[in-house]
Amino acid sequence: MLTTLRHWIRRLEERAVEAKQIASETTYRIWRLHLAMGLRGFVDGPLNLYQTLLVKSERGGKGLPLRRDDWYA
Repeated sequence: MLTTLRHWIRRLEERAVEAKQIASETTYRIWRLHLAMGLRGFVDGPLNLYQTLLVKSERGGKGLPLRRDDWYA
């Protein structure tokens, strides 16, 4: 699995421009991180990735749903 993940990461990086044209910069970065974390997980053991969404409020309102599952509705 290590060889496969290394191969996938290398190929994704080699074709970064094309990948970003097909998807987006954000999607490319998410997949690059996903593959890299998978590789690290096999080498060093399980890892945790914490995501935080910070929002600058405008006039006291955030404009975001209160629950995470509402983000994807």
